[in-house]
Amino acid sequence: MSADKYTLECHLTPTGWMKGTRAFYGKIVETISPPKDRVLTLLKDSVTACGIDPEEVEWKEIWRSRKNTDVKAISRLEKQFGAHPRF
Repeated sequence: MSADKYTLECHLTPTGWMKGTRAFYGKIVETISPPKDRVLTLLKDSVTACGIDPEEVEWKEIWRSRKNTDVKAISRLEKQFGAHPRF
């Protein structure tokens, strides 16, 4: 059985979560620049052992806005759009 391993950058913005750069087995397959209005970036690290096994997902925070006002903004946006995207 084969395994699939991919990563996806996920950016939280005032309008919700947006997809970013993605890689398959560590090789970038699509480069997407981060949105200028992002306040948080998470990396979705996903492994599927074989086609019938459930996906194992680990989330890593890789960037956070350092502006003083964004701490409250990030909390508010996570409540509105979720702590993790659903894609």
